[in-house]
Amino acid sequence: MTTGAHTIGLARCTTFRDRIFNDTNIDKSFAKSLQQICPKTGNDSALAGLDLKTLFSFDKFYYMNLLKKKGLLHSDQELFNGGSADLL
Repeated sequence: MTTGAHTIGLARCTTFRDRIFNDTNIDKSFAKSLQQICPKTGNDSALAGLDLKTLFSFDKFYYMNLLKKKGLLHSDQELFNGGSADLL
């Protein structure tokens, strides 16, 4: 179960690049949109919101994004990867 620590703020490209190019548990259109700001090489300091809908609010959208495979960070998305704990 995730605590929501990543629901507010931004992440640098270097922390999510591998996810948007290599993970299979990611929404394809979400990955493509992030690839526009974070290419395979370069632009390491580019930023993306941990919750693209409400960037600086603690709310339910962070969790809703995870259910739709739109979690920015691999570690967060792994918590909602089709296991029985997803429903908790």
